Amino acid sequence: MNADLEPTALNPDMRQWLLRGAELALRYPQTGADGPGMSVADRRAHSRDQIALLAPAPSAADKALAASELSIALPGRNLAARVFRPVGAPAARASVLLAYFHGGGWVLGDLDTHDLLCRHIALQLGCTVVSVDYRRSPEHRGAAVCADAADATTWLHQHLADFGCQKLAVGGDSAGAHLAAWGAHAQRQAARAVCAMLMLYPVARHRLDTPSYLHRGAGPGLTTDAMRWYWQQFLGPHAAPAQQDAMQDLALLWRDRAPPPSTVVAAWHDPLCDDATYLSDALAERGGTVSRYAAADMPHGFARFVGVNAQARSHLDAALALFAGQIASA
Repeated sequence: MNADLEPTALNPDMRQWLLRGAELALRYPQTGADGPGMSVADRRAHSRDQIALLAPAPSAADKALAASELSIALPGRNLAARVFRPVGAPAARASVLLAYFHGGGWVLGDLDTHDLLCRHIALQLGCTVVSVDYRRSPEHRGAAVCADAADATTWLHQHLADFGCQKLAVGGDSAGAHLAAWGAHAQRQAARAVCAMLMLYPVARHRLDTPSYLHRGAGPGLTTDAMRWYWQQFLGPHAAPAQQDAMQDLALLWRDRAPPPSTVVAAWHDPLCDDATYLSDALAERGGTVSRYAAADMPHGFARFVGVNAQARSHLDAALALFAGQIASA
C-alpha cells in the first residue's frame, strides 16, 4: 500500500476540524487521579462532544433510511445495537447485512458517535448496517471485548433471515476494524461465512515503532502516546499469553484458512498507516483478495468527518465503491 501512498499535505479544512476537536478537550481537566492526561470518563465525554460538531444539516437523504434500536442477547449480557435499513435499495445489495464495530481505541465511541457514519455507509452501499455497541475497556479487557465482537457476529449470522438478508459482511474503523476481524474469524467455519470485510484505518498489531508511528504520531489527531494509552486500557496487566498474542497481531487470526475478501483503507497522516499496509499484506499472503485504498491527504478517523468535509466524503465513497464490488461478487 505504501507504494501507492505518496506523502501529501494534510487537507487544510480537515486540519481545522481536528484543531476544533482538540479545543473541545480543553474543557476537561488534563490531569486526573491516575496522573497526567484526561480520565476515561472525560475522554468519553469529549468523544461525544464531537457529535454536534460533526453533524451536518438534515437532508432529503435522511428520509431514505429507517433506523431502529436492537438488543443482541448473548450469554450473560445484552449488547445494544442500532439497525440502519435503506428504503428501496436494490435487491442484490439489500440481501447483505454489514455488522459494524465503531472505533475509539476500545475505550471511547458508542452508537451515537458513529451514527452519522453508519447512516452514510448504509445509504452508499444500499445494505442493512447493524452498529454494535460492544463492552469497552478498561472496565472490560481485551478478551471480553473480542468475545463481544465474535459473539455478536455469530448472533447476526444466525439471525440473517430476520433482517431479510442472505449474506453477512463485517466492518469497522480503527479499533472497530480490529474487532471486525475477530468477528469474521469467529465465522470462518460456518456454512455461509462472512463474505467481505471493510477495514477503515485498522489497528492491526501492537507495535508503536513503525515509521508511521515514529514520523506521524505527534498529531494533530491521533498520536502515538494516545495509542500507547489505548493499548494499556485494552490489554490490561493479566491477559493470557495465547489470547494476548492474537489480540496484538491480527495476522495470527488467519493461520488456519484464507480470510474473506477485504477492503483496507489507509490514511497517510495517521500513526496507524503502516498497520493498514501490514494487514493488507498479511491478508493477501494468506490467500485473501484485498482491495487497497489510500487517502494521502487524510488523518486517522477521517470517515467520521463525512458530513462536514467533502474530501473525506469523497475518499470514503471511493473506498465503499470498492467494498460494494466485493460484496456483490461474494
